[in-house]
Amino acid sequence: MDIPLRKSAAPSSSMLSGRIGPLRENVHLLEWFRFLTERWLIVPAARRLPLSVALATANAAGVVDSWIPTRASRAARAELDATGFTGATLERKIRERLAMTRHDLVWRERMAARLENISRWQVFQSNEAPVHALLDAKTAFIAAGGHFTQAAGDARHLVLPMKGSAVGGAVPRWRLSPFELRRRLDAQADEFSREGLMGLQRGRRRSEALPATVPDLWQRAADWRAAPAAPAVQAQRRYALATPGPGPQKQLDPDGGKPGAFRRPFAGMVDRGFAVGAARIARIAQCPLVPFVAVLSPEPRTIIIDWGDPIPASAVDDKDSDRTVISRAIDFIERGVGRYPEQYLHPIGSARRWDRSREIWVQQRR
Repeated sequence: MDIPLRKSAAPSSSMLSGRIGPLRENVHLLEWFRFLTERWLIVPAARRLPLSVALATANAAGVVDSWIPTRASRAARAELDATGFTGATLERKIRERLAMTRHDLVWRERMAARLENISRWQVFQSNEAPVHALLDAKTAFIAAGGHFTQAAGDARHLVLPMKGSAVGGAVPRWRLSPFELRRRLDAQADEFSREGLMGLQRGRRRSEALPATVPDLWQRAADWRAAPAAPAVQAQRRYALATPGPGPQKQLDPDGGKPGAFRRPFAGMVDRGFAVGAARIARIAQCPLVPFVAVLSPEPRTIIIDWGDPIPASAVDDKDSDRTVISRAIDFIERGVGRYPEQYLHPIGSARRWDRSREIWVQQRR
């Protein structure tokens, strides 16, 4: 499964230390349990056993994680409590949330093994008329999503034309670290599934692409670096938008913790940083930005896609509008987090609560 590394000269001590990583990271027994469970139980089950068995294995991993009093289980409880779940429903949602990354891995491994014919999956859409109007008019646009299950996000191509582009990072290098090994496992599942299955063309200059990051409920690996995209990535996206139809998908919700990031409340968090690159590209390309949320339905091979209203491009020279445009799209994404919190794979936060009757996030009462 691992991608072979190129042969090189004998490694230096600094290279070896880079492969081994910090001791504190290496001896994280719970993360080793998670990696070994995914690599040697869930992945083989996804590729060789019936779907029901593979999903049951993923669920079992979520149950074990929910039983262990860790930061992950405590955060999941606080976040799902903030979305209004209580009692037995809350306990079930905690298990589902902790199992969801494994469910996503099952589906993408099956896609990689050509065990899934995604053209036979069923899609239920809401507010689809505006995006279909753009398709009928052959208007280029950016489909702007969030970090929900990737298998569901990939299924947007059952609705959008197969013409599309993907910009992603290279598979992480091998390191003796359970965090990096899980990240590598996830990245390789993506590498061998989506493009070949759906006929997408991925940019060849992968070293210039955005860094690969894996949605993870537990913690970042110690050496994840905030590497900016090279100019070629922006150029690739603008080129994709110069032709009719949907352009590249952009996920709006990576944590933009860089200095100067646009900061605002998001879901259960009172403050979070965001990049405005999607709005900037849409403005320069003069195309609309369409937010969407795609999630897995409780029924296997069924996807739910909620489309937002297209956000028109501002004037080419109106740089100040980028934050307004991105904020409108984020408003839509955070409503999706409130509706489907167990399928959102990034931290949600618990300082604000989800008001289900009004479908808005509100500040917690002291």
